[in-house]
Amino acid sequence: MGFFIDRQNFPLRLETVQRFKAVRGFRPILIAVCYIFSANAFGVDLGRYGASFAVVEEDGESLLKKAAAKKLSNGGKEKILTDAQRRTIEYFSNLPPLKNVSVAKESRIRTVDLTYRVPNDIVDDKGRVVVAKGAAINPLEVRPWSKKVFFIDARDPRQLDLVKQRAADRDKIILTAGNLFKAQEYLKRDLFIDQNPAGVLAYRMNITRVPAIASQQDSLLRIEEVVAP
Repeated sequence: MGFFIDRQNFPLRLETVQRFKAVRGFRPILIAVCYIFSANAFGVDLGRYGASFAVVEEDGESLLKKAAAKKLSNGGKEKILTDAQRRTIEYFSNLPPLKNVSVAKESRIRTVDLTYRVPNDIVDDKGRVVVAKGAAINPLEVRPWSKKVFFIDARDPRQLDLVKQRAADRDKIILTAGNLFKAQEYLKRDLFIDQNPAGVLAYRMNITRVPAIASQQDSLLRIEEVVAP
């Protein structure tokens, strides 16, 4: 038993470190000056005076790697992991509610047409048109549904009970808000989440009230909004 995240819909982002290089605007001038005053330029061996040292120039990328290695060697790895785990637990323990999605005040059933028109020609690897621009595609006709999808706010115990009463084992449960861990423990089944400010699945399926049960009705999406008892 676990929870699943649509990588495309999931908002939690790991920070990335961008590579950078030190700016060396003086280098072209330095090279030119060294060439003009070099022994080869004058044809005279001026010899060597004083101590000589190898030129070692460390760029920003190397410095960054060394700083990261030092941090990890000083116990930073455990702290990084601990902080990441803490933030993850905190996030999934209190999923923020989706924007424009509220609690159903009345029970009603409506249908949604998911048909869309292709904005541009879709071609294969040889340039042949597979789907022409303007063609109408209905996802439910391409891949029919055989299950129901429940959208619930896990902060409301009544909505959790609705899932227990009406959801079959093959149905999918999507949380729009609440504590994922407690909901999963209470329902004892796999759960999905739909996050980002307005949700992705909720937005595409035109879910504006919860609890809502989505299923297929002919070539349309049937949305049943329920007032939880």
